[in-house]
Amino acid sequence: MGHAEYQHEQQYPGASEPSVNPFEVFRSVFADLGVEEYFVKMQEDLGEALEGVKAGNNAEAWKFVQTYRVFLFSVFVPLVLVLRFPALVVAAAARIVPVVAVIVRFIMANPVLRTRIVAWLWEQYQRAHDEYQRKQAEGNSQSKAQGRGFWRRSKRK
Repeated sequence: MGHAEYQHEQQYPGASEPSVNPFEVFRSVFADLGVEEYFVKMQEDLGEALEGVKAGNNAEAWKFVQTYRVFLFSVFVPLVLVLRFPALVVAAAARIVPVVAVIVRFIMANPVLRTRIVAWLWEQYQRAHDEYQRKQAEGNSQSKAQGRGFWRRSKRK
């Protein structure tokens, strides 16, 4: 430990940088939640839908849209709004970006605040992850009994 780190530890006890690599943490969370598998499956389904459209079979494309409608909605609606009203986006960014930059600069300059925010975010993540695992365990037992997968919704009756 160098002199600067020693002084920092003396001024802000317990405010040392976390020894966890955030990239690896989020990568493992994605793996635990099955996000990567979801996108791989979606890419495979998209390939099948495109092959079906090329062959003149639109049923595959419709099946893809029905299966991934929430994802498509969450991507394309904001995209359409941004492209439809680009002047609003530029105006909002001109006002919001400097404010966010000042806030981020303040947080990064204050190690105690930064550590507290990171600790709070980590706590929120752990709570959400625990809740997700609990719901997934309940959902898996229900979906196995009903014969449905976790990511796909049942059709309305």
